[in-house]
Amino acid sequence: LGGRFNVYRDTRTDAQYIGDVQKGAVPGKLDADAGVVRPRNTEYALIGYKGPEFYDTGIIYCPYIPIMVQRTIGPNDFSPRVGLLTRYGVVDNIFGAALYYHLIVVHGLGEGFTPGLTTKYLPYT
Repeated sequence: LGGRFNVYRDTRTDAQYIGDVQKGAVPGKLDADAGVVRPRNTEYALIGYKGPEFYDTGIIYCPYIPIMVQRTIGPNDFSPRVGLLTRYGVVDNIFGAALYYHLIVVHGLGEGFTPGLTTKYLPYT
């Protein structure tokens, strides 16, 4: 990969599990008629590309007010307080974020393997 990709293994599988969506799961908001969105044991790898320039990426963070400091006094105890405010936008690339990210579903992602007779290697072109 030539040092262009950083490998990150996310082990928070319970936090990533979407769960079952039943019909009428959120009354008045969602009328879903679906079963499991993604099975719990599906293992996947999300591969992203970050180019050499700041704009050569799939998702761009755009702060337009870096940080504003507001000094005030607490209404209950009259102690000095400091408030921090920032405003920003998060947008995808104008050509689409799909050009920068790919999702690969694999079986046995967390398991090791020993190369042997059943291992198939792709030819280098």
